[in-house]
Parts: sequence; structure tokens; C-alpha cells
Amino acid sequence: MVDVITFIILIFLMYLINPLKNEEKFITTPFLTVFYIISLSYLLSTLNIKMYKMIYIAILSIIALYLAYKGKLEPKLHVPNKLMLITILTLIFAFLILPKYPCDMWDSQNHFYKAKAIILDKTIFYSYKDFAGYLTYPYYLLYPSGFHVLVYILSNSFYDIPYSAYFLEFFILTLYVFSIYYIGESINKNLGFYTALFVPICFEFYRVFLRTLFPNALGFAIFLVLVALLLRYRSTKNTIYLKIFSLGTFSLIFTHTFPFLMLFLFLLSLTIHDLIKGRKKEVINYIIYFLISIFLALMIIKINEYRFHDNKLTKAIESYSKMKFLKNEDIILDCITILGGLGSYYIVNTLLILICNIYVSFEYFLKCLILATIYFLLFLFGCIYFYKKEYSFLITYSILMILWIINNQVFGIYIPFYSALYNSSRWFLNFQIFSPVFYGAGLYYIREKISKKLAVLFLVVLMLGHIHSNIFHHPFYWKFYVVNDGVIEAFKFIDKNLKNETILNFGQDSGQFIPIFANNKCTFSYVNKHWRGKHVSYIQQLTWEGNYKEFINFCKSSNISYVFISINSNVNKTFFENNKYFEIIFRNNSTMLVNIK
Repeated sequence: MVDVITFIILIFLMYLINPLKNEEKFITTPFLTVFYIISLSYLLSTLNIKMYKMIYIAILSIIALYLAYKGKLEPKLHVPNKLMLITILTLIFAFLILPKYPCDMWDSQNHFYKAKAIILDKTIFYSYKDFAGYLTYPYYLLYPSGFHVLVYILSNSFYDIPYSAYFLEFFILTLYVFSIYYIGESINKNLGFYTALFVPICFEFYRVFLRTLFPNALGFAIFLVLVALLLRYRSTKNTIYLKIFSLGTFSLIFTHTFPFLMLFLFLLSLTIHDLIKGRKKEVINYIIYFLISIFLALMIIKINEYRFHDNKLTKAIESYSKMKFLKNEDIILDCITILGGLGSYYIVNTLLILICNIYVSFEYFLKCLILATIYFLLFLFGCIYFYKKEYSFLITYSILMILWIINNQVFGIYIPFYSALYNSSRWFLNFQIFSPVFYGAGLYYIREKISKKLAVLFLVVLMLGHIHSNIFHHPFYWKFYVVNDGVIEAFKFIDKNLKNETILNFGQDSGQFIPIFANNKCTFSYVNKHWRGKHVSYIQQLTWEGNYKEFINFCKSSNISYVFISINSNVNKTFFENNKYFEIIFRNNSTMLVNIK
């Protein structure tokens, strides 16, 4: 069961000590809680202190008691009603779109294995050798742990990991609504409602979870609120926003790389604009607080390298900075991707249909064309609005983002870290996360300067298009998910009846999640395709050839007595129906577990 109680207690205590006021206090508290959990987790792990949950609660409780003693607590709750309505709508859509078990064929397994290692060892810097039985990808030992420590806080045991991840999907979506709203309100009072409206109807906010890009998703949310904090400092000159910004930037560094690179581009565009406007003091403060975060992150890295007498993390960072992915994709495809970034994936669909001569129904093409046109117009009107409001640095940020993908895909000029962006579809996701700010500003501009009826019409059409495309039709990514209720029953059977047994599975099938849902090991996974010198494809081929002798010999020599077969196992399932060699001990629809006689 997910440990929601601990999470709620931390959020409540953080709300009590949050230095901001009124609506801002409510909006920023979930983010501050995330910053606190990530930062404290890295600090405790660096000091070689186990990450017991009571430590997280105790520190906040002491601060809250001190503030209460000083009479500085402000527990009054200020809830923006419109914001909560949009949040509820977003979560309803998420419930209809996102699978119950966030277990796909690729990234989720590695993130869950890393979370399991942290849960078992209660530290970010766990010993790889202790978990080598199931942590199949050594690189993930060095991977930023921001998302994984949130999973740790929410999990009573490693069995809870997938359920904690599912809960975090909804929590991060809430952060998206809050941060996009906060950005809008930081630009102009009442704009936040318009910008936040586009979170529930922009599919990219759901796609990032459907692709199980969990750390990336959390990083996006942190990036968005950091933008809002910079805007708030810019308008108020109150350094409390920069202090929170610095803490958030530190957390972002240890969450995901791409959102951090996006933050740097935003800061660059803001710096250029404010230097031109003569705001040198503000620019100096931006840079100081940004560099403080980087300095503290480097300290954490260097202290741990000294402690472990190991510089693998520095080498990994250096290696990543030197990566260069020049795809040389078709220039037309690059142009389509860029236009799609400006106007949603409906533009991508429309242009691909026209240029690549893809056959679709006329109704589908017309829907894509209408929605693409509306999104593109909203983006353009948003640019006009920001230019007139002297927020042209937001346009500069978009231009820098576009130059990023053009350079990577066309010119190939090496830029440390930025050249590691490995394809245009990932850039599309990065760009679209910020696009609701432009869409909302465009809708606001149309309503105020052109026509209220046209603004309402645009919004209604976009909402209906979203519901029709992404809720009434199962999302494309569902077919890559490998765990369902039947598979869960099999995992429970394994955990209860086959303790400490290694189970033979077949690569990127449901079986690769056995070590997450049960206290057992599996043989193959997404990144581990060899077992005892044999490739998974060789074992699969034996079932199609009906080679019982070789298959049984492999299992016996590997000390394997049980085989897990699911609907997505690429094997001949009738092979295991032969009761001369196998006994079926569990069957649930297309999932079965067999004992080798």
C-alpha cells in the first residue's frame, strides 16, 4: 500500500513553514516538499546516514515548532477555486488515459529496479554488488535519483514501487497545472487561468507518462516552477524567490538533464533581455543563485567520490557532455517537428498525411487540420501578447529551443550536453511542455482584443478534439505495457509459493517485473538479454523448434525449475503444454507458470 500518510504529513508541515503568502503559499508548497525530499536525501546519503522517513518529518516538525514559538506560523489555507477545478479535470483525464500499472517494455523497469535498491539500502549511494541480482543496468547506479527518492518516501516496501509511481503520475500532473498557472499569474493577473486550461488538453503532459519517462516528467514540473519563481523575483525584487529557485535548481540537477538544459536556455534568454533593459542587478542575482546550486551539487558529487574512492560519477558526467547524436534526419521531418512544437502533435499528423501521402479518413484529416490551425494561431497570438507586454524573452527562449534542434539535426556543431539530445521527438516533448504558456496567452489576447466568442469557440473545439482523440480511443502507447491484473495474480503466486527461486522469462515481457512485485529474480530483461552465456533469442527459438532436450538442459544447468509465460512472451506457448516435460502450476488467461519436471 502506498504510504500517502507520510507524504501528506510532509506537505502539511511544509505548508506551515512556507515563507510565501496567500495563493503562492498553496501553489508552491508541493514543489518545496519535492525540493526538500530530494535535497535532504542527497545530504543524508552523502553523510552516510540512512534515509529513515522519521528524519524527514522530524526536521520539518522542529522548524514548525520553532516558528510557532516565535508566532510566525500562518496556517490559513488559500485555495484558488479555478485552479482546483482545472486540476480535477486534468486528473480525471489522467485516470482515463494512464494505465493502472505503469510497467512498459522499456524505461520503467530500470527506474523501478533503482528505486528498489534505494528502498532496501535506504541510501541513494547503494552498493551495486548487493543488488546485482536484479539491478541489471550498472549505469542506473549513477543516474540522478530525484524521482526515485519520491518513490522511496511513498513505498512501505519494494512491492509498492509501481503503485507509488502511479500515484506520482497524478501528483506530477498536479504540479504541471500549478506551475503553468503560476507562470501565467506571474506575467499578468488572471492569465494563469488561461495558461492552466491547456494542461488537461495538451496530450504531451500525458505522453511523458505513457512513455514512462518518470524522472523527465518530474524534471519538467520543477523547470516550470523555477521559471515562475524567476518571473516573480523579476517583478517583486524579493530574494526569497531566488532562494527557493536555488534550492529547486539543486533538486533539478539531481532529477534529469534535459529540463536543466532548458532552464539554462531560459536563464540565458532572460539575461540577454534584462541586460539590454539595464537590469544588471537582477542579472547578477540570477547568476549568483544559479551558480550556488551548481556549486552545491558539485560538492555533493566530489564528497561522495572522495568517500568511495571512485570518480565514476565525474567520468559519467564528462562522458555525457561529450555525446553527440547527429541523426541527419530528413530536413522536411525536422521542419515538421519544429512546426509541431509550435502547434501540437496535430500539426505533425497533418503535415505527415499531406507530405508522406498517408491514407486516413477525411474526417480524421479534417480534425487534425482544424486543431493544428487553432493551436498554431494561439501560439502566434501568444507571441504577439508577450512582445507587447515586454516579455519578449519568452519568444527568445523558444527561438533558442528551435536552434537547439536545428543544430543537432542539421549542422551538428558540438555543444557540451546539448549535443546529447538524441532525436527530434524528444525535443518535441521538451518544447511542448512550455507551449501552454503561449497557448493560454494567445487565448487571453484573442478574448481581450479580438472576440470573446472566438476564444470560447477555440477552447471548446480543442477540448472536444482532446476528448475524442485521447480518451475515447486507447492511446497508442498502451500496447507497450506488459502488466495487468492477471499478471499481478501470477506475481503474487510466485512470491507466496516460490520463494527465492530464479524464474525463467523471455526478455521484454511481463516477467522482467518479477523482482519488483515478488522477492524473486528473473533471467532476462530490457537491458539484460544474456543468461549463462545464452541470448534470450536462442532460448525463444528452442520453443519454436520444439527442442525439449536442449531447453531442459539449459534450465537444469542454470538451476532453473520454473518458467513464466505471458501474452507478450515471444515464445511458442503450446511448447509448454507437453505434460511429459512440464506441469502447469498457475494459469490465468494468457499468463501461466510452469514447473520443469
